[in-house]
Amino acid sequence: MKFKPARAGALALALTSLPAYAANDAFSVNGAQLVATSPGNYLPATAAYFANGLFSASNPAYIQGSFSATLSGFAPTSAYAALTASTTSASVALPAGTTVVVYNYGATPAFVKLGASGVIASTANDVIQPGSAQAFTVGANTYLAGVTSSGSTSLNISGGSGLPTGWGGGSSTGGGSTNVSQFGGSSVQTGTGMSGAGVPRVTVSNDSFVNPVGAANIVSTQASIGASATLVVAARSGAPGAGRVSATFYNGGAVTVYLGPSGVTTTTGFALTPGATFTFSTTAAFYGVVASGTANLSVLETY
Repeated sequence: MKFKPARAGALALALTSLPAYAANDAFSVNGAQLVATSPGNYLPATAAYFANGLFSASNPAYIQGSFSATLSGFAPTSAYAALTASTTSASVALPAGTTVVVYNYGATPAFVKLGASGVIASTANDVIQPGSAQAFTVGANTYLAGVTSSGSTSLNISGGSGLPTGWGGGSSTGGGSTNVSQFGGSSVQTGTGMSGAGVPRVTVSNDSFVNPVGAANIVSTQASIGASATLVVAARSGAPGAGRVSATFYNGGAVTVYLGPSGVTTTTGFALTPGATFTFSTTAAFYGVVASGTANLSVLETY
């Protein structure tokens, strides 16, 4: 703190007559704000607060002022580099610039890493999705390595300076398309077949309905059912076109038929009364039995 000569003399005189303030005591002398750093020693208030550690993370100082900065957008140079990334890490020297933008214009996600010559990328590094880009501050790095989890993709690297903004995959109308190569870590399986690894599954909420596609085949049979369990239709499992979609039973006899699995009885079976029709959606085998006499049962299967 600087004082004009006249005021400095008055302040010095005043200080000689001060009581012995304890450390950190604040007071005013001739309009000057002072703080005792120890008995008999004084500093201007702001300097004393910092010298004595009165300002800290838990007791911050509030400083009023303004800050301004100019941030320029990314300005590419004429320096570019290209890299084909596959399941084996490969690297390329970075183009000139303090910032690089890495564009993935292939169809497979790429994992990239900056480093020195010999740098190796892994799937634990930064990922750049197809049709997207990511910027990096170069720093002391001189190379960029890239790798994929499956397949390959093409990377274009632009060198320059400034703050990159405003890019991403997809279209301005929302969406865009991405070729999915894996589900749950397994290669995608297409065509018809049983559910399994690499086969995407669809979950339907309990307030929605799914209308099954009509079956490709149909077959009708008839069976005479007696007092012992009789096979009505055999199991028909398999993919669409081979596995049963539904089985419709019509009781054209005069007695009730009881339907169920092997060993069905009149007390455990599903009762199909005379003239009744019922449809089951299952690929399992059906057996029938009556309490006495016989009944003619007609069956219509779709598969």
